[in-house]
Amino acid sequence: MKLDYRDYRSEIVEKFFIPLIVKEREEPFEADFSQKEKDILKDALDIRDEIEEKLADFRQEVNEVFLWGHIFNSLHSLYFYLLNGGQDPKTVGEACQLILALSQEEVEEAMRTMLASENDGHREKDLSLMELLEKTDKKPAEKWYWSLAIRNPLETVRRSVNLLYKLLPIYQPYFEEARTERETFAREFDIEKLYRESKQLAMTSLDALKIENAQFFVLSPWCFWFAYYGNEQFDNMKVALLASCRIDQILLSNEELDIDDLTNALKVISDSTRYQVLVELTKPHAKSKDIAERLAITGAAVSFHTQKLINGDLLLFNTKDSDVKYSVNRDLLKQVIVKLQDDFDLE
Repeated sequence: MKLDYRDYRSEIVEKFFIPLIVKEREEPFEADFSQKEKDILKDALDIRDEIEEKLADFRQEVNEVFLWGHIFNSLHSLYFYLLNGGQDPKTVGEACQLILALSQEEVEEAMRTMLASENDGHREKDLSLMELLEKTDKKPAEKWYWSLAIRNPLETVRRSVNLLYKLLPIYQPYFEEARTERETFAREFDIEKLYRESKQLAMTSLDALKIENAQFFVLSPWCFWFAYYGNEQFDNMKVALLASCRIDQILLSNEELDIDDLTNALKVISDSTRYQVLVELTKPHAKSKDIAERLAITGAAVSFHTQKLINGDLLLFNTKDSDVKYSVNRDLLKQVIVKLQDDFDLE
């Protein structure tokens, strides 16, 4: 798969992520990082804390205005809509102006796409946006903000853009500070090599995506993600890859099990409910709503435990089998077992 990288596109995507830095969350971003990962990101984590402190006064407004899917917010979704349609703004300002010019129907379609991503991909055209919202596992407060946005989509977009303009000047110096690192990473990154060498990506396959070319967005090191954006409804933006400029170091740092990896893995699965969620998620045709009913927990709890398992490297995305969305990290569990056997002479 060839990656299509343009620095101005990456800049737009990263700056649309600025609100995530101050969005309310249950735990710090680094809560699930191993010590090795924290060492790799030490300066980046310090910078992120500094940015968050400077943006703290905007937290309440960010929570009210910005709509989020699993990873991306509504501005991202609308920007991808522009790219798919052949429009290619070169700056954040130009992108925002084009987004503001979109019709209500186009904005609502982007909202439907975001909600579908949290509903096993089902767009269900016969359901209204409100009905789709009710089928998601979003928390009550998030559903409330979403419901307000659905009632007035264009006003929501306008408020998002206006708030982003307030955040941009604060963020800009930090963005410039990481420019050289981002550009070097984009120039040298070898996705095929990463897939070959990373056990964490062992259950995924580039070939399974059936895409020859993908948009490639490179982010500063404090935006620590490695994620795919997929939209089968699009012609030109079916798949995009999002990567922090240290993601290769992070993914390859845990190839050899040490005491930190061992205790982290045991900690993650020490919660009995989370362990049951892990077992259920690796079954064919697993759905969050069904798992919630079987385990007598909420859909939001399933989502919470799923993210914990992914962050802990115990749950991997599986693109080799269309019937199974996730696979357990067998290599990690085998290494844990071997470590326990060796340390306590259990054989």
